[in-house]
Amino acid sequence: MYAQVCLPFFINKTFTYVVPNKFINNIKPGSIVEVKFNNKLSRGFITSLSSTSNFKGPFNKILLLNDSCQIPDELWKTLKWMSEYYVTPIGKITQTTLSWAFKDKKSTTKNKSNLEVKKEIKAIQLSPIQKNVYNKIHAIFKKNSRPHFLYGVPGSGKTEIYLKLTNDFFGQQKSCLILVPEIVLSSQIFNRFQNYFGEKVLLWHSQASESYKNKVLFKLNQQNPYIIIGARSALFTPLTNLGLIIVDEEHDSSYKESDRQPCYNARDLAIIRAQYSNSMVLLGSATPSLETYYNSMVNNKYHLHIINERYGEAILPKIKIIDMNKIQNTFIGKHILSLDLINQINLTIKRKEQ
Repeated sequence: MYAQVCLPFFINKTFTYVVPNKFINNIKPGSIVEVKFNNKLSRGFITSLSSTSNFKGPFNKILLLNDSCQIPDELWKTLKWMSEYYVTPIGKITQTTLSWAFKDKKSTTKNKSNLEVKKEIKAIQLSPIQKNVYNKIHAIFKKNSRPHFLYGVPGSGKTEIYLKLTNDFFGQQKSCLILVPEIVLSSQIFNRFQNYFGEKVLLWHSQASESYKNKVLFKLNQQNPYIIIGARSALFTPLTNLGLIIVDEEHDSSYKESDRQPCYNARDLAIIRAQYSNSMVLLGSATPSLETYYNSMVNNKYHLHIINERYGEAILPKIKIIDMNKIQNTFIGKHILSLDLINQINLTIKRKEQ
């Protein structure tokens, strides 16, 4: 048997290696292997397998099949789609999205955690409009798997719906992925989810230490369901039996990778991964992006759910429009802030509010 292997270089080709008999039963597209390339030991991914090869000549053998972490089939299909859509070699895709696979890992043992589920998910009381949206999302998902968009005003309690949905899928032994645009936000929502799901909630973002990521990967490789909270790089974590993907603040530009290739949008790729994994995908925002607005409110590509009231006892803020053209000029130009705004800021600070 022969295997095509992609290596973490910007080369638009793969390389053929012989698969030793001892690996034949366990090797598949997406498997991590170690091979000799230019007389150096290199780590790469299997892209395809075949019984014959058009290449004539001596072949190197695959030296090691690395089982430190398994790549789910649906994730591998997402990466292949990504390679074609963003016109980027699959080796470069793996280098960017699965960078942890090319680093040496120290052996990690199972750590027992003292964390326990602190609250019951019965403790969250949904408002009538929240309950209606929650039930509607469930009913629609049973019929088709189109993306859902939750259009909720600020403070409408979108997170409560996220928690309820996560509880449903996690109860079915399915993993859940919750994406947030900023690393700071990932820590905040992580604490919220951990209050309900305890040690089954894991954090993933680019600033996490390698030792912590290794512990996360070790847990994920046990083939048990987990809940991952993180920024855009969390989209590529090898979750087993994925059932739910939530993209909070889907409009945020931080979901776009623009500094290096591939220049991808994690929100769009979340929809692709959901398709390959037959997962529910839910986008949430109070200020939707133009694409999501069009897809949900114009061409009905997404299921639209609206919450136009705040959760609990919270009320919407009063809005006052001030005509800045009527503010007197100064010698350096017009004032940036009106006197009304300055006074209200001072009052808010005195009340210790935001």
